[in-house]
Amino acid sequence: LHRVDRRQRQMCIRDRYVQSSIQLRFDEKSLALATLEEALLKKPDYRSAKLLKASVLKGLGRSSEALAILESEIAADPKDIEIRTSYAQLLIAERRYADARDQYEALFKSKPNDVNMAYRLAMLTLELQQLDLAEKYFMHVLQSGKRSFESLYHLGRIAEQRKEYKKALQYYMRVSEGEYRFCLLYTSPSPRD
Repeated sequence: LHRVDRRQRQMCIRDRYVQSSIQLRFDEKSLALATLEEALLKKPDYRSAKLLKASVLKGLGRSSEALAILESEIAADPKDIEIRTSYAQLLIAERRYADARDQYEALFKSKPNDVNMAYRLAMLTLELQQLDLAEKYFMHVLQSGKRSFESLYHLGRIAEQRKEYKKALQYYMRVSEGEYRFCLLYTSPSPRD
């Protein structure tokens, strides 16, 4: 009998989670939040519901509450990649780039071959004007053979910011296709050097 009650309670909690997901699809954020809170009252450690709640709170403009949930989850499980990634993305949305960079650096240490992670780090460090770090991460991406044209374009931008115009031009000339090739039609380094 206890096993049946527990199974029914778990189904009820999962039903609440699914219900809140459907409510979100219909842009009923407040209703979804209330439904998630009901589920979390019954099962406070329901991780998926906590992550969804953080997302809903962000959508409601309550980012500080969303950040607090994610910070609490990271403290409970610092190695959880999904939580840390969600947290980093929310920090970016809040324009807390240095904090987001720290999160992505922690993620990158655990997955050094993740090219997308290296690319995110490169873009964040470029945004923070940390050109040496940005160059390091773009070179890592370039050496992987993935996202080459984007990396070459941004390496050209870095060289241009350093007034290394010949080097910038060398990078730009290697961008032979894709949207970044199109960008080069409208930008070019100064011919001085």
